[in-house]
Amino acid sequence: MRSRAIITGRPEKGAIIAFADPGRAFALADALEGLADSRRLVVADIPAPPEGAASDAACDAAVAFAVEQLHGIPMGVAVLVGAGAVGSRLAAAVARTLPSSCRALFLTDEEARASLRPAPGPALAEDGDGALAVRAPAVFIAEDALPATLRELLDSAAEPEIARPWVLPEIAELLAANPQAPRMDLVTARERGERMNPPMEPPADCELVIEELAGVENRIMTPAGKRTGLVLFLIHGGGYVMGSARFEDRRCADILRSFTPSLFADSDLAVTTVVPDYALAPEHPHPAGLEDALASLRAVFERYPDAPIVLYGDSAGSGMANQVLRRLGSAELERIRGAILLEPCLDPAFDSRSSWENREGPGWTRQLAVDSWRAYLGQDAKPWEVHPPVRELPAGFPPLQIFVNAADPLRDEALEWAFDLARAGVKVEVHSFPGTTHGWLSAPGTRIWERVKDEMRSFFGFCLEDAPGPLA
Repeated sequence: MRSRAIITGRPEKGAIIAFADPGRAFALADALEGLADSRRLVVADIPAPPEGAASDAACDAAVAFAVEQLHGIPMGVAVLVGAGAVGSRLAAAVARTLPSSCRALFLTDEEARASLRPAPGPALAEDGDGALAVRAPAVFIAEDALPATLRELLDSAAEPEIARPWVLPEIAELLAANPQAPRMDLVTARERGERMNPPMEPPADCELVIEELAGVENRIMTPAGKRTGLVLFLIHGGGYVMGSARFEDRRCADILRSFTPSLFADSDLAVTTVVPDYALAPEHPHPAGLEDALASLRAVFERYPDAPIVLYGDSAGSGMANQVLRRLGSAELERIRGAILLEPCLDPAFDSRSSWENREGPGWTRQLAVDSWRAYLGQDAKPWEVHPPVRELPAGFPPLQIFVNAADPLRDEALEWAFDLARAGVKVEVHSFPGTTHGWLSAPGTRIWERVKDEMRSFFGFCLEDAPGPLA
């Protein structure tokens, strides 16, 4: 039995999954349309069971439908609504089967409501027939008063809970010393970035060159006296609206010291970092920054024809790296040995469960993400252009190493993307360390950054086993 969905609305205050009698789903969707101004409304169109089918076939279909929809619903919980005798029975079946996912249950059929027995406490209970009782109260609403009454009841309901994750003490200290505003004031945010990243003199053991590549300013750093044996093309973060290539100087110097000896021993070869200063939104919305990164990378292909190239990105830098990879041709993709992506900022839809659980941070809030995506997309870009489906993946996609924070609004979109890539045949490894939050995974001098680099070191070895050029 197949079920269809009618989905509308924005889920700022949560979500509603509604069931109607067979053939009445569209009428129910029209009746509840006014509730979709700040809630995700999902109406199930479940056909009547075929002749001779088991009487509980429709209930099984309703539960399967609800499970599928809950994956994309904030916090994985929803208000359930049943309209009509069959619709009420289906909603009640979902509430019994998935009690922890049911925030509230509203039924228009009194007989269906009367058949339910509430659990006596937080723990689940069983009714006299051994079936699970519902945890949420079942409320009867007359069908002709459903839209108005439901709006009144929903407006008084509490919003989804906020996650309270454990945070590493060293990250907690950094968060306290560098608080992030909950909303986007771009001028203030950029000034904050400048204060946190004052100009520094190039390290004595590194050579820093600032040069235009294909019309884009890039910062190129190599250990003093060494030749390039590998290029790490690093794309900085900042929500596509903040950040600077200059802010990466300290991290680049740390990367050169950390990986040159392990990759090249005592030879005269070394890691070289190239960091493009791509155009930022909102002054330069998509695809301006992407075009800058692509132009710089293609110039790197020409300048270092024999050196293996690995992409590296953090937050929006990881998202930009994904966009770059999706724009490269097959021959160009062959030049990329791998990509290291930290806490990737990928999906402008930004409607995952973690985007709501961690909507107040720490480190990066949902509102900041929404504001920055709106600035980056501008008036013309579409979300699916920025984050294309994995089914459209080009051939020859390189291995990826993805780091996901435990406490991060971006967590779930990165995990879902990683497993989609794995299903598509991409070589993917995923890491998540306890207590990590957005923005502080790669701060030089922290213990967590040392753990990240340990995994990066192993990934370099994996990517470069069969690399042509100086490492061969």
